[in-house]
Amino acid sequence: MTTTGHLRLTQIISENPQQKLLVRPAVAKALQEFLSKVCDNNVLVINTPIALDVYHFESCECGALIKNSILMQSKNEGGFVFKDFDSEEQSLLQFERTLTELASQPKVFLAYCKKFAFRLKRERINQQIVWKLFDHFDMIIKKLEASGTMPHIRKVKEITASFKEISGLSDHKQTVKGLLQGLEQEQLLN
Repeated sequence: MTTTGHLRLTQIISENPQQKLLVRPAVAKALQEFLSKVCDNNVLVINTPIALDVYHFESCECGALIKNSILMQSKNEGGFVFKDFDSEEQSLLQFERTLTELASQPKVFLAYCKKFAFRLKRERINQQIVWKLFDHFDMIIKKLEASGTMPHIRKVKEITASFKEISGLSDHKQTVKGLLQGLEQEQLLN
């Protein structure tokens, strides 16, 4: 397993927010495919009405590439604001802010949860990003539910229940990580 460093987030926000997705689905898909090739699949693009979130690892210096790509492919007349979150802690905190903000818009929140589940389960994206975001997603959902601010509780629980296979992958990751650490310690002793 290659080390890719810490998770980063480049967030593109519209200066004129609307009810529709920030960019056309074809633009988000093209950006995902392009950046996946450039960054060896160490990227995940999530398109929402609030923002276009591009998660990547620090080993993939693609902030400027993301900005230039989106400006070339998009026809947004109002322009964009770009925010870079350079630490994993900042990136995960912004992920939480995004979900919390979306919770105030029940239909958009449910659509985001479904899209997030689909992206994590169906598409060929970097598994390290999946593990980092899934664990955090689960924690945020529990927090929203406990505070009584989570819309569509039953449907979101069904979606999170479908993550069991991803959770199994996460358990597998922990086992492999433990084995690798054991081998490293054994090599140090020899």
